[in-house]
Amino acid sequence: MDARELENRLEAARQTFATADAQYRQAQQQALFDANSKASLAVLQSRREQAQSERDFLLRQLERMQLTSPRDGVAVFDDASEWIGRSVAVGERIMMVADPNDVELEIQLPAADAIALETGADVRLFLNVAPNAAQEAQLTQIGYRAALTPDNVMAYRLRARFTEDDAQRRVGLKGTAKLYGKRTLLVAYLLRKPLATLRVWLGV
Repeated sequence: MDARELENRLEAARQTFATADAQYRQAQQQALFDANSKASLAVLQSRREQAQSERDFLLRQLERMQLTSPRDGVAVFDDASEWIGRSVAVGERIMMVADPNDVELEIQLPAADAIALETGADVRLFLNVAPNAAQEAQLTQIGYRAALTPDNVMAYRLRARFTEDDAQRRVGLKGTAKLYGKRTLLVAYLLRKPLATLRVWLGV
C-alpha cells in the first residue's frame, strides 16, 4: 500500500484550503467598509468549504491506509517480501496477530486415525525442539468435519489449552500430539481399520 500519491494530493489540498481560508477572512474584514467585498463573501465561503471538504476526504482516505490491530501481539505471516507490489482483495487475510502470552495448541488429526474424543480429554505434546519433554494440555474444541491440510491429508482440526506455563513455548512451534480417548479393548483398537475397510468393501 503506497500512500505517496495520497500524501501529495493532501498537501495540495491543504495549500488550497489555506489560500481559500485566507481570502475569505480578508473579505470578512473588508466587508465592514466595502460593499463589493461583502457581496463576494458567499462565493469565497463556498470555495473555502469545498477546499475543506476535499482536504478532509483525503485525510480519511489516508487514515484508512493505516492498518491497526485491535490488540497488542506478534504479527504472524510467512514472508514479508511476498507482499511487495502485490495487490490485495477486499477481505483477504494478510497476517494474524498473536499474543505470545496466550498460546493455544492446534492439532491436525488425520481422518484415518480419528478416535472417539470428548472435550476435556488429555493431550500430550512433544515439541520438535524438545522431544524429550511432554507438554500437558486439555482438548477444548473438536472439529466435526475433515478438511484438506496443506499436506493433502484429510484431517480434523482440534484445539487444546495448555495446563501449565512453559517459557520454551512460542508461536509457530510444531510437534507431535498424543490424544487420550476412552478406554477400549486392544483387539477392537487394532482391528478398527481392517473392519472399516471390510465394511466399505461389503457395503454395510
